[in-house]
Amino acid sequence: MAAILSYPNPRLHKPAQWVTDIHDKSVQSMIDDMLATLKQHPTAAAFAANQLDYAHPYRITTIHYGRDKHSPLILVNPELSEHTGERTEYEACMSVYPNECGDEVKRFFRVRVKALDREGKPLDFIAEDYLAKCIQHEVDHLEGIVYLQRLTPMRFKRIKQKIDKMQKAMSRKK
Repeated sequence: MAAILSYPNPRLHKPAQWVTDIHDKSVQSMIDDMLATLKQHPTAAAFAANQLDYAHPYRITTIHYGRDKHSPLILVNPELSEHTGERTEYEACMSVYPNECGDEVKRFFRVRVKALDREGKPLDFIAEDYLAKCIQHEVDHLEGIVYLQRLTPMRFKRIKQKIDKMQKAMSRKK
């Protein structure tokens, strides 16, 4: 099980590596570990590989919100297109003090997703509503973007002040 990187760790802003050999042992091992990590954090909607403590994270995401809770959705090398509709909803992140911080983020309501499953079979589907939001959040991670970067400057300043205050309080406890 991998540790979750915490904001402002600079590794959260480094894009993940594209998978070139889906059957490589390191790729399959990372998927297994990501699934174990997801299982250990039932309140997490999903994880992107570069959100976890891997030296060389691949462009992989595991999403609780799959067909059912017992078989999470695994997306390898996901790409998004055909964005339609917009909505602004509350969003939080396991890497950004998930119990204390969150804010309104604008996302597309519907996106087309192209990816590979863990066996290398092509996936091509339309995600809507909550699943679309999760996938967009995770693809942002894979590209080195944390949801805080999607906030208005005023909202970012407010949440950054809250994070700084929490970090100071934690450092005083040490």
